[in-house]
Amino acid sequence: MIFQNSCLILILFYLFSFFNILKGQNSVTPDTLLYPKDFFHFPIMPGEQNFLTGTFAELRRHHFHGGLDIRTKQQEGLEVYAPRNAWVSKVNISKDSYGNLLYLTHPEGFQTLYAHLKGFDKPIQDFVRQKQYEEERASGDFYFPPKKFKYKTGQVIAYSGNTGSSQGPHLHWEIRDKKGYGINPMLYRFTELKDKVKPIIDKIALKTFDANSRINGEFGRFEFALNDNNIPFRKIKATGLVGLEVNTYDLLSASSNHTGIFSIELFIDSVRIFTHSIEKVSVENSRQINAHTDFKTYLLKNEFFQKCYVEEGNRLTTYTWIDSSYKGKFLINENRDFKVLLKIKDVYYNESVSSFLIEGNTPEKDTFQLDDTKKGKLFDYEIHENLLKIDARTIKNNIGVILYFPPPPKKIKPKQEKKVDKKKSSILISQKNVNEDSTTFEVIEKNEEFIDPFLQKDTFFQERSMMIKYILLEKPTYIRGNRKVFFYDLRKGVPDSIDNGFRNLPLLIKKVIYPREKSIFKSDNIMIMFPAGTFNDTLYMEYEPITMKDSGYVTEFRINDRFISCYKEFIVKIKVDTQKFNISKTGGYSSGRYGGYRYEASTWDKNILTFKTKYPGTYKLLEDDNKPVIDPISTASLHYLRIRIDDGLSGITSYRPTVDGKWILMDWDGKNDVIFTNPDDKNIPDKGEFILEVTDKMGNRATFKKDFR
Repeated sequence: MIFQNSCLILILFYLFSFFNILKGQNSVTPDTLLYPKDFFHFPIMPGEQNFLTGTFAELRRHHFHGGLDIRTKQQEGLEVYAPRNAWVSKVNISKDSYGNLLYLTHPEGFQTLYAHLKGFDKPIQDFVRQKQYEEERASGDFYFPPKKFKYKTGQVIAYSGNTGSSQGPHLHWEIRDKKGYGINPMLYRFTELKDKVKPIIDKIALKTFDANSRINGEFGRFEFALNDNNIPFRKIKATGLVGLEVNTYDLLSASSNHTGIFSIELFIDSVRIFTHSIEKVSVENSRQINAHTDFKTYLLKNEFFQKCYVEEGNRLTTYTWIDSSYKGKFLINENRDFKVLLKIKDVYYNESVSSFLIEGNTPEKDTFQLDDTKKGKLFDYEIHENLLKIDARTIKNNIGVILYFPPPPKKIKPKQEKKVDKKKSSILISQKNVNEDSTTFEVIEKNEEFIDPFLQKDTFFQERSMMIKYILLEKPTYIRGNRKVFFYDLRKGVPDSIDNGFRNLPLLIKKVIYPREKSIFKSDNIMIMFPAGTFNDTLYMEYEPITMKDSGYVTEFRINDRFISCYKEFIVKIKVDTQKFNISKTGGYSSGRYGGYRYEASTWDKNILTFKTKYPGTYKLLEDDNKPVIDPISTASLHYLRIRIDDGLSGITSYRPTVDGKWILMDWDGKNDVIFTNPDDKNIPDKGEFILEVTDKMGNRATFKKDFR
């Protein structure tokens, strides 16, 4: 009998496993056994309907949102409850970010986080305050003895607030598993949350991925608005390898906030080729959002387009796809209609669909007609992954475009009396006709004198012709209106300039950075070290010195631009002319997103300044010898002090308030740059001499004093 029961259980187990396998192949529905409905209790206002302003994995700058943002009726001080038996493991206090943050550890290995709190339950608050006075610091991590501060399900652990970078009163709540992955709390199907609203599909975008790809006759990335039926307003024609992106968001019942979706599925001709389902997110890899979305579009337009394909190096584990070579991209190589089906779901399986056709076609031949009335540069270039795209409206003698390559290490000038041996072959590389194969090149032997194809009489061009290798792109890859478009594969070599016969356009690519290799770049008085994994894909690194002192030392320079996303910090070392800079007040700064400069934590070793950064763009050496600003707001009583502190350049690194020489606690409201005392803090005396010292990151110090006797 026992044997029969065991066999029955085993059979049921295998049937259940087989069902889950089938379900996993045909659905993005998560396993309800992994997320039992009553495992966690809701942490605030339990038993009544709650409303959210933010959901799990919502798209944010440089990260996926790690949890739920729960409305608190525009109030602070609401009770926050333990959702399951747990103990307090850590508290973090910060002027920005999460503000007052509480960590609970649960016996099953889960960790739950509660952010932007106004305060903590009294035993927790007392322990934190004790540590603050012992260590004379207001912020940072405060660790608790293991399993000492225990709480049972439903006990009050804290009070909701608006601290840190919060834009209004709410509770931010996260659930993390044993490996540190954030889990979508809504998978636990809390009765306090309801949602019957479908996601919104706002726009789509299509992007080309090789020199033969076109979208409506063009190479690049193109956006398409959708009508009320989620069908593009414009007809889409395409050929070659392309990828699809979608601008989408979710709406919740009784809320106008744009929140995050749960899954994306892409089908081509009824075959599913891509799935993105976000039950969990690695906190460590959250910055990979910049690979999951079109990062440049977000920075330019503040719009998130989620890629329905996996870019090279993307380390997220939320994807499945059919063809591992294309990873969600699809090949349009026939003159017929391709059926596209896009499914977007939220975590409650409300679904929106976009179904439309892409007409597969061969690009039409176009004729070149010069039209200078149209807007745009006459001669320009862009880099698309490994392709150099050259856009020319004017070409001298209709010959083509020349790519010049760096000269050899030693320049040897031919003697004037010595004639050029015309029997020696020079090599001219020209691009094949686009209808044959625009991505390959043929070598043409020229048994003639090696001279500039534009027959320039200028000595400069004659010398370049004799000394420098060049490639002539004779035929454009395609012609569009008044533009001739040429492609060159940068993997064959990196040119230092492009010439159309009228203008020589320099390329500033100084080094190729490969994603899995560490690299070092040196130029002028600058050295930059890139660890392996700094970038997800190959970077053609541009370097441009901007400002140079009389001594020849570069003090301002550019590395690519802010549209490049980094996933690890790289190291910048600058040799500084100490006669021009006071090194005790000088630091490295990077260009900010909204203008101005951001201080990068800098160290000195003799005359070498070093800093780490994750932000490509412009860097500059700046001196900061100005003291921080101290602006008293309320100083009637030591128990109700409010003082604004600010620094115009490097930023505040510390502040130290004392009464009669003894440190007192003042919390920092980062949103308003205000520090303040707490009326309930019994460690603060009624009388005494108050002194506040504020120090910035360059060591400049300001002092405020007041006698409260």
